[in-house]
Amino acid sequence: MKTLFLVIISAIQIQLVISGVANVYCGDKNCYDILGISSSATPEEIRVAFRKQSKEFHPDRNLHKGIDTHAQYQLITKAYEVLKDENVRQSYDSYLANPSKGEYYHYYNYYKAVYAPQTNPFVVIICTLLFLSFFQYLARNNAYETAIRSVQKTDKFKQDVNNLHREQPERKKEEIKQELLQRIVIQGGQSKIKIQEILIIRVTLLPYFICKYLYKKIRWVVRYNIQKKEYTREDQEILTMQLLKIKDYRWEGLNEEDKEELLEKKLWIKENYAQYVKEQTEAYEKRKEEFLNSNKGKKYLRYMKGGK
Repeated sequence: MKTLFLVIISAIQIQLVISGVANVYCGDKNCYDILGISSSATPEEIRVAFRKQSKEFHPDRNLHKGIDTHAQYQLITKAYEVLKDENVRQSYDSYLANPSKGEYYHYYNYYKAVYAPQTNPFVVIICTLLFLSFFQYLARNNAYETAIRSVQKTDKFKQDVNNLHREQPERKKEEIKQELLQRIVIQGGQSKIKIQEILIIRVTLLPYFICKYLYKKIRWVVRYNIQKKEYTREDQEILTMQLLKIKDYRWEGLNEEDKEELLEKKLWIKENYAQYVKEQTEAYEKRKEEFLNSNKGKKYLRYMKGGK
């Protein structure tokens, strides 16, 4: 396979050398001379010269004269194609000014000019980010609406609405529903999207986030690694969440007593964390054993074994 690839590449290279870079332009003729213009001609002068030459040498106009101008017309068309495009024209001017620079150098300039994107890459990136941000917003908003509808179907929500309606009979149930929904906080992937979470905003603010991240890292090293200070309450929470792999929204959902209990364990100290993991493992094994020894656990084991 590798040999075949090398053979193909070699064949292409040989063909390029044989054909000559001039053939991608106007062959051994000068594109400006073909149209009868100078190398400093403006785009409008190029268009005028092309229209004049194409009318004069169009094959259909000369057919009745018995003159074959097909080849000349093709040459005129080729010259116009080279000179009408500013990028291709620049590569051609470079070829005329530096013919000795080498075949591959001029081939590169030509194909770069021909196949280079015509649209500003910055505009493409912005449009792509806007497109993705729009669908991100739709997806998150749809997930949030789905979660809200699911909450409204729960018995607890319906009971809360009825209880509040009995306490305040003058209010409509729909009004009470909307009030209760305003109090609901949905976390995670179904939460209501915030402006700073939208993709294009995050990309725009990326330099700020990078600087903020570096500042926190430097501050952490200076404060705790060099100065050996005690961790602040906020940093204790960060360390605890990192060790226990708890997301921000889950941590915020804990009551203050549970938070204090975890912080008092000082899990950022290796020995304390190892002891905590050991205790959790032992507690899990104990619960597992109790479950398997219970009637429900025995039924579960029989079910897993295919019994009844």
